[in-house]
Amino acid sequence: AATTPNRPCTGPCALDVFTIHDIARVFQLRRTAAYALTRSPGFPAPYVISSRCLRWPAPAVLAYRESLAELDGS
Repeated sequence: AATTPNRPCTGPCALDVFTIHDIARVFQLRRTAAYALTRSPGFPAPYVISSRCLRWPAPAVLAYRESLAELDGS
């Protein structure tokens, strides 16, 4: 099957950014709870694409998740 080179990405892609849906999946939360999580102290700041479009740096979000796991394990 041929691939479409200009197909928009539907998840974490080459830019290494997460959408709110990606964050919800990574933390196993619903979307509203994921938005609440993004307002927690220490959560990485979003990239503001537009007034209604935010993206979060994937490596920083994953590092935040690891820091929570370390706190939970102590």
